[in-house]
Amino acid sequence: MSHAISIISRFKGLPQFEWINDILFKINHAVVNKSKENNIVGFDNNPYLKGLEFMGELFNAILYKKVLELTYQGFNQKKSEKYIFHPYFLKEYNKRWFVFGHCEEMEMLANFPLDRIIKFEQRNKLFEESDIDFDEYFEDIIGVTRPEREVEKIILNFVPEQVPYILSKPIHGSQKKVKEDATGLIISIEVIPNYELETLILSFGNKVKVIAPVEFKEIILKKLKEATDLYLHE
Repeated sequence: MSHAISIISRFKGLPQFEWINDILFKINHAVVNKSKENNIVGFDNNPYLKGLEFMGELFNAILYKKVLELTYQGFNQKKSEKYIFHPYFLKEYNKRWFVFGHCEEMEMLANFPLDRIIKFEQRNKLFEESDIDFDEYFEDIIGVTRPEREVEKIILNFVPEQVPYILSKPIHGSQKKVKEDATGLIISIEVIPNYELETLILSFGNKVKVIAPVEFKEIILKKLKEATDLYLHE
């Protein structure tokens, strides 16, 4: 293990190998703490998440371009369904893992959360190649859902006490400061509005107000009213 760490360390600092730092840290953490009674670092993961046992096989299916038959049951589905699936990419978001690929039945790029996959088997079929650049695919969205619509400029107004958190941890790579004064912080992000963005905005509660666009503002307002109604109509 020490020899492997030494070899991997040679890539530190090279362009496009920034992820090496995170990998090395986690490996070193595991090796060092193996002999200690108390752990000294806590990672933000969910070891009880279903579907993690599929990670290795899915990775190999992507690497070696294997067609799979997934048995899948969504949260709102009463029974499982089977899909012929050409896997391309694994993505983690909000402590859940998703596999992206071409689904023959849907005739489109689809993503399946691993915790809803019951099982999968390889099928002897020709693998359908993809030219999707997934770095670009996720560049304009928050999360994993990419609706068929244009990028929009979202304007958000945060209250003063939220300002240090938003400046130190931007909510998206496109974040720009529009205005900051005693009344708070106004920022803009350029993204495709989706479910994950709505959830993120709602998670700030009374610490943020959507300024624009009007359509997105009305969506958030409607959801806030629905949340209020849950308490008013008890």
